[in-house]
Amino acid sequence: MTDNDCPPLPPTRMRHRGDKINAHGRVSALCFPKPRAIDMKRATWVMSDDATTCPKCRALIDARSKTPNVELSGAKRPLE
Repeated sequence: MTDNDCPPLPPTRMRHRGDKINAHGRVSALCFPKPRAIDMKRATWVMSDDATTCPKCRALIDARSKTPNVELSGAKRPLE
């Protein structure tokens, strides 16, 4: 059997980063502006940052792990 004889692979589902969970156990994605359940027919969710494949969730994960440009402790004063 060659590569040309193989049937096409099914499309892979997007893996969102799980964010909020409601009382019914439905999970909302990190990239959703308003919390709503993820459509499990088109996508799924993970709790691992490394396993996330959604580009919007990845951008939010990368943005939160960057350090801010200013120091949290305030500007350092020169010694006298």
